[in-house]
Amino acid sequence: MRIGVGSGNPVKRHAVESVVTGETAPFDSEPQVESVSVESGVDEQPWGVTETVSGAETRAVNVFTEGYDLGIGIEGGVAESDAADGLFLIMWAAVVDGEVTGRAAGPQIRLPARVATRLRDGAELGPVMDDLLDESDVARGRGAAGELTGGQIDRETALATAVAGALAPFVSGLYGNWVVSGGSEMTCQPRPTRGDLSGPIQGRSPLDLEPGGTASAVTRFEYSLDTIQPRQLRPF
Repeated sequence: MRIGVGSGNPVKRHAVESVVTGETAPFDSEPQVESVSVESGVDEQPWGVTETVSGAETRAVNVFTEGYDLGIGIEGGVAESDAADGLFLIMWAAVVDGEVTGRAAGPQIRLPARVATRLRDGAELGPVMDDLLDESDVARGRGAAGELTGGQIDRETALATAVAGALAPFVSGLYGNWVVSGGSEMTCQPRPTRGDLSGPIQGRSPLDLEPGGTASAVTRFEYSLDTIQPRQLRPF
């Protein structure tokens, strides 16, 4: 599987790699992760949840169209909340495969008042943090998240949380589809889709519907109340 990350920032690529590789990786085989600089379609300093999510989705779609199996977009922004005073650092991730889109947020951290004031005056968070810390490219290191939490979480860890959440519709059977795999003996593992799960699943098992599957074959099943209709997708 080839995964494209819609950014040239190595921290974002590392955040994705930390989720999709290693012993706890959600896929059967370790994917190839590549960074591609793409347009986000939003301002350099996204403001509000809507703009931040839009930036993540646009990045994901733009990198997916470069020929990847999955496109992942990550966008950081700032937003105010009706539930708490202050301006918050936010981060969102989006994952697309050309049909399904997963979205999730990372941690939200209240910004210091002096930082929030400068952002409300039109500044961008990255340069403001560089200025306050007398450093350069804080965003490519621990990031604002790392500096604001005293290193308890860094930017890579915070972004990885968002990526893991956005991958949920692709790795959890609770969303309703199945990946059929196997060699001499077939197994069936749940994976998600946008299929109808409004009633109990009846009829034959997905294994009966797809005999002779291989370890690389991916089948998404759309469910109805009394039938299971398989729809073959691109192999991962």
